[in-house]
Amino acid sequence: ALTNYTSSLLKAAGVPSYYTIIYANEKRNIDQDLASIQGNHAILMVPTSKDTIWLECTDQKLPFGHIRKFTDDRDALVISPEGGKIIHTRSYTEIENLQKITGQYAIDSNGDLSGSMEIQTSGVQLDDHYRISEMNPKELEIYYKEYFDQINNIKLVSLSNQMEKQSIIFNETIVLDATHYGVPAGDKMLLRINAFNLHKRIPKKISDRKQPFKVRYGFNDVDEVTVQIPEGYAVEVLPQPILLESKFGTYQAIIETKSDKQLVYHRKLQLKYGEYEAKDYEDFRKYLTKINQADNSKIIINKI
Repeated sequence: ALTNYTSSLLKAAGVPSYYTIIYANEKRNIDQDLASIQGNHAILMVPTSKDTIWLECTDQKLPFGHIRKFTDDRDALVISPEGGKIIHTRSYTEIENLQKITGQYAIDSNGDLSGSMEIQTSGVQLDDHYRISEMNPKELEIYYKEYFDQINNIKLVSLSNQMEKQSIIFNETIVLDATHYGVPAGDKMLLRINAFNLHKRIPKKISDRKQPFKVRYGFNDVDEVTVQIPEGYAVEVLPQPILLESKFGTYQAIIETKSDKQLVYHRKLQLKYGEYEAKDYEDFRKYLTKINQADNSKIIINKI
C-alpha cells in the first residue's frame, strides 16, 4: 500500500516510478524461468537518466535511496508499462560499508577511563546502527553497554545521534567513563590500547569442513583514537605496528607517539565480500583470530 501511495505521489509530481516485487530479508532472486507468484515484499524503482533509484517505502527512518541489506543485491521484478522486467538491485561495496570512529580517552593514576567518540556509519553498516534513533534512554543504555561489553564498569555520560539524509551517514556521539580500565601491576599499569572497537566474531573451529562458505557483506572500519596517559607515568612498552594481509582482507594497527603523554591509535580493517572453498575455512578463522589478538594488544606504562 505504501509503495502504491508513494508511486501515486511521484506521478502527481511528474516523476515515473514502478512497483517492484522482491524477496526481502533473505537474499534470494526472483526466479526468471518460472511463471509463478513470487516475492514477499514490494519496493519502488525510480528510473533516472544516470542511475536507478530504489525506494523502501515502508521504513520512514531510512534516507532517500538507501534500501539496506533487507533488499539489496538481488533480482527483482519491476512492473513497467512495457511489462515485467527483471532488474538487479544495487549492492554496497566494502568501501561504502564504512564505520569510522574518531575519539579520545584519558587514563588517570587509578586506571579510570574518561572518553568520548563519534561513530559514523554508511552502507550496510548504517543498517546495524540507525535503529537506535528510535530507542528510549533505557534501551540506549542497554544497547551501548552490550556494544562496549569489552569495557568493564562503564558509565554512559551522554548519548546523541543524527541521520545525515543527504549524504546517507548516521552519526553517533558518545561520552563515557569507566573505572579500573587500566590494570595496576606494582609500579606499572597495563591497558588495552584499543578501547572502543574490538573484532569479536570468530567462527567456531570445524576440523573437517565439507561445505564452502561466504562472506555476505564486506566492510571497512577506520579508527583514530587519541590516548592520554596519566601524570607521573611514562610509556614503557608499545606494541609493534601490525599488518595482516590475506585473500579475506587487510588489517593494520599503528600507535603514533605524539608526545610523552599522548598516543594516537590508528586502526584499519577491511573484510572482503566473497565466496570461498571449504579448504579456506581454517585460514579464514585463523585470520580473524589474529585480528582479535591484535585488537587486544596491551601497552605498559611505568610510574616515573
